Amino acid sequence: MTGIHAKYPRAFIIESVLYPSKVILDGYQQVLFQTKDDEDVSGIVRNETADELTVIDSGGAKHVLKKSNIISRKFKPDSLMPEGLQSGLSVD
Repeated sequence: MTGIHAKYPRAFIIESVLYPSKVILDGYQQVLFQTKDDEDVSGIVRNETADELTVIDSGGAKHVLKKSNIISRKFKPDSLMPEGLQSGLSVD
């Protein structure tokens, strides 16, 4: 978060905290994968090659999935950042 003010205007940052799912920047979309092993893995894709991809879930855990084992890949419309974070912030 340090230095974010240099990249985005204040209004955009405030709106992103108040409504985290309104605009999700490229590279931060949450994706849900279903595998042939009947496993559901969701998170943000951090690396992808021709054979596998790496997903970081909401807890920070890393999952490496073989593409040959993936049945479906769906983008989720909601942000990983939870709603209501502003309740823990002061006006300062």
